[in-house]
Amino acid sequence: MRGGVFQRNKTWTYYFDGPPRDDGKRRQISKGGFRTKKEAQDALRRAIGEVETTGRVPDRRITVGEFLDRWFESESPSMSPATRSFDELAIRVHLKPLFGGVRLSSLSTEAIQRAWNDYGASPASIRKFHGTLRRALGRAEDWGMISRSPATGVRLPHHVPPEPIQMNEETIGKVLEAVRSKAIWVPIALIATTGIRRGEALGLRWSDVDLDRQRISISQTYGKHGFGTPKTQRSRRQIRIGDLTTKVLSAEYERQLGEARFLSTDGGPWNPHNLVCPTAEGRPRDPDTFSRMFKDAISQAGLPPITVHELRHAHASMLLRDGVDLKVISERLGHSSVAITGDVYAHVVGDMQDSAAAASDEWLRSAL
Repeated sequence: MRGGVFQRNKTWTYYFDGPPRDDGKRRQISKGGFRTKKEAQDALRRAIGEVETTGRVPDRRITVGEFLDRWFESESPSMSPATRSFDELAIRVHLKPLFGGVRLSSLSTEAIQRAWNDYGASPASIRKFHGTLRRALGRAEDWGMISRSPATGVRLPHHVPPEPIQMNEETIGKVLEAVRSKAIWVPIALIATTGIRRGEALGLRWSDVDLDRQRISISQTYGKHGFGTPKTQRSRRQIRIGDLTTKVLSAEYERQLGEARFLSTDGGPWNPHNLVCPTAEGRPRDPDTFSRMFKDAISQAGLPPITVHELRHAHASMLLRDGVDLKVISERLGHSSVAITGDVYAHVVGDMQDSAAAASDEWLRSAL
């Protein structure tokens, strides 16, 4: 396809010959408003590529709602089940009511900013909805439908995560005692002693466990939408386990061997997914049911409310207080960076700074 760019007043415009119209006449496609010649040339290449790939001609009259539907249809096959479900909800319930009737070419950063400023949702939710919009509009820019994503430059409400609940060894011990005789004993023990996420515990397979080398490998998760892969590359990791955790897993493995011999039928094996933490029927555990079982066990034991995720926080907090290096803790948790770990556990680091200040202050005592 032939095309080029030219300057009009202070901005640049691209043009190219698209597929002929239905009546055979020439169709020229153009778009302006680019700040530099390079921006216009880059957008021209993307627009031609989109037409050649899809056969669709960019329509300047397309609305944000129509574009979001097209984007979701194009991108959703490569999304994880959880992301696909969230994006579908965000588009249908939040983004379309806010922006759906606006022409894509007319949507501005200012309009998005005003919408989020007035939107009655929590800062955390707004940041997630905007994340979907930002990814979609980024593709519109890639496809040459807009010169610049208006989602760039929007100032989102600041989300301050709540401080993780502080637990000590005594509290963790009571929690583990409360679930010791329950069906959720093994996954809770794993989360408390390794800091893995709920979905990582429920998706753990025996093929991911090396009892001799005392390591577990996180390579699969299980959530509301079924099996998946860890959320980031750093979430794929190996974690060392201690002697007692190894003992718990060894006992569970032997127990499951007996269950498999007793419960396997001609219709198929018990625990066909080879899970470390299946239900009594050998199926994957529903995450919400698992959390409710934990909540009930804690309540029955007379302990204050604690969530499964707070066990993960407790694991990290106690390791920090025991002087374990922040990088090691970050690796165990599967955070994408040490900085994230430091931000989440800033309150613990602050307590340690106080202790360090008090200890070093003692050096002055003999001189004063």
